[in-house]
Parts: sequence; structure tokens; C-alpha cells
Amino acid sequence: MNNFFKLNPEKRIGYKKLSAADLGLSSTSHQTHIGLFDNMLTFLPNAHIEKYAILIYNDFCDILSCEYGKINRKNGKIDAPKVQSGNRSKNTVVRKIRSFAKEKPNLDWFIVWFGTDSNELVFWLISSDSQDYLFLNAILSDFKVYDESTPSFSQIINYLESKINGVSVNILKELEIASQVGDFKNKYKTLDLDKAAARCRDIGRRGEELIAQYLDKQKNTGKINDYIWENKSHEVGKPYDFIIVSTHATEYFIDVKSTSFDFSQEIVFSENEISFVTELHDDSRYSAFRVFDIYEEQKKLAICRKCYSYLSKLDSRVKIFHKDLAKRRAFTKSLNIAIKPEICFKTIDNTIVL
Repeated sequence: MNNFFKLNPEKRIGYKKLSAADLGLSSTSHQTHIGLFDNMLTFLPNAHIEKYAILIYNDFCDILSCEYGKINRKNGKIDAPKVQSGNRSKNTVVRKIRSFAKEKPNLDWFIVWFGTDSNELVFWLISSDSQDYLFLNAILSDFKVYDESTPSFSQIINYLESKINGVSVNILKELEIASQVGDFKNKYKTLDLDKAAARCRDIGRRGEELIAQYLDKQKNTGKINDYIWENKSHEVGKPYDFIIVSTHATEYFIDVKSTSFDFSQEIVFSENEISFVTELHDDSRYSAFRVFDIYEEQKKLAICRKCYSYLSKLDSRVKIFHKDLAKRRAFTKSLNIAIKPEICFKTIDNTIVL
């Protein structure tokens, strides 16, 4: 199940047909918001807030700015929640919904929304010409708030899970990198980043275990003399994970770089790892073992070689950056840098199924 899908403890899902005013298609209305239902999103404050929300439409999935709030009347009444179109310079949830609707103004449009366990909002936009509409139209009789007492609730949840898992791959890829190098766009909640970081640790450990099994086979067939798994009992923080001892007693260093996605997902190098490769001055003694599709039935390995040229230039620029900061009496922690493997390595061996 993906990082975004787990419902907020209130466990309510809203379903509404959007009006022409909601969609910005009315010639008589200048409505600047989309109205939502009461008794939902109770974990959010009554005051106006600006946050990020996930918007899904067909195969589109992105995290966009979302201005959420309620109207506080003078008599003390708090009106139903709404999401505002927001600043014209921002690509907000409402503006994106309206841009999709303008492409097909003659269709009916619907929205499903709910909160996640990290208090984020998810909006699922549906047009009447889509497969999503056919599913919802078959099981939902009206537009309202659905909860666990609704007979069709489990069907909605299962369909949502399948839908979100199918369209959110790019966000999950970005989260994997953001959890390692930092969320510079500030799009993600700490909880989401923590989940992604824990997932990365699990992926890293699984990747090393797979390579240990692979090296065992290499050793048993006499292709290598022996190997040392530096992190076998616990993470020791070295800039490599394995040392290969060849039949000529020469040591070769392997850094395992694992991902649950495809090969081209960025590889994250620590500043320490970049410096190690640079100081080694020998392309032939270092390689990155790229383990990918790690949660698939067929886990894959591509051995990547010859990165000295790229990383040594990067290392010199990192050092210049630190010196420039120091002149200004400013400092930063060790950097983690994400790089496409095709850019970094000159030689990438044929894929091996582990």
C-alpha cells in the first residue's frame, strides 16, 4: 500500500458532483472556490490555511498548493469547508481542476476527497467519460459523505488503493529521493518523509542481502577469492558496503545502491562516498551495484563502473562550495546528492536477474 493512501482516523470520504460555478464555467458566477461537505476533514482547523494536497485525475497525479478554509459568520456559525482558487501565480488544486474541466466543458465532473493519516488532503477528479466514473456510478447512489457504515465503503477503499498505487509512482520516486537529500520544495510532511526514509533503509538492507547472496555464488564458482560485508551485523558508515578480494589479493570496493523503482531512478551519493571515489584515483577498483525492482518477483542488478571522471569534478565543486560558505562564516552538514546513473557512470553492465 502506498505512502499516501492510509486514511485519516476520521475515515470519511466525500463524493460530490461539481457545479459550473465550482468549475469556473458559469457565465453568471465569479465563485473563487469549490465547496466541500460538513463533517469531514475535522482534523483541520476552522481558520484559513495554505497547505499542499494530492490531486489525481485519470493518469495525472501531483502535489499542488491548496488553500483551505471555512467561513466564520458574525453570528458564530461556521459554514462548510471549501478550497480556494488561490493566487493566480500558483498552480493550486482548484486552478488545476478548472483547467482540466475547460478542456471538456460539456462533460459532468465529480470529485472524491479525503484526508490521510499524515493530515494531507487527497482530491480525486473524475469526468463522466472515464472508467473511474463508470465504477463510482455503479456503486454510489448520491453525493454525500461515506464512512465505514456505508455498504460500499470497502469497495471504494479497494478501488482507491488500486487507483492511487497506479498513478502515484512519480510522487513516490520523488519521495524516495527527498527523504535522502532533503525536501527542497517543502511539498512533503515530516511523517511522509519519515516513512520514505524507513522504506529506504529497508530497501538498502534488502539490497545488501541480495548482493551478499550473489557474491557467495561468485566465491563458490571461483570468480572471486573472498569478500567482506562491512554492514553484515550493523551499519558502520563506511563509503562502501563490500570489499572484494580477488585471486591476486587486490581489494575492490562495492557500494550497493538499491531502489524499489527502475534502473534510471537517481542514485544518492553522500559527500563521504564522493570523496572516497575521488581519493581512490582508480576507476577499476570501485563499482556501484545498482539493485532495482527490489519488491518485484524478479529483482535485478546492473553493475556500474567508471565514475571517477564525473565524481571527481563534483567533489571539487563541493569543496569550493564549503570554502565559500566558510568565508561567510556559514556551514552545512554533509551533503547527499542525487544523480542519474546514466550520467554518472561510463560503463553499465548488462542486467542480471538476482
